[in-house]
Amino acid sequence: MWKIKFIGGPKAENELLRGQIAALRQQRDGLLKALENCRLLAARHRKEEWATHILRFCGESGVIGSPIRDNVIASVEGETKCC
Repeated sequence: MWKIKFIGGPKAENELLRGQIAALRQQRDGLLKALENCRLLAARHRKEEWATHILRFCGESGVIGSPIRDNVIASVEGETKCC
């Protein structure tokens, strides 16, 4: 899929690699933003069948809701139950 071409000496190779890595990072960031938008839309419709598939696909790719929020909810529920 990706072909790396080296032109010149080691310095030129490093610069070329840095440019390719930067392009890949930009592409990755754009895809993650798109997946996050899909996840948010599916979360609003989580009782519908298509939304459960989208949430599963996003979860498998690592795009999930905030685990910090889940921890806070669990800790609050734990405090409420014991008191």
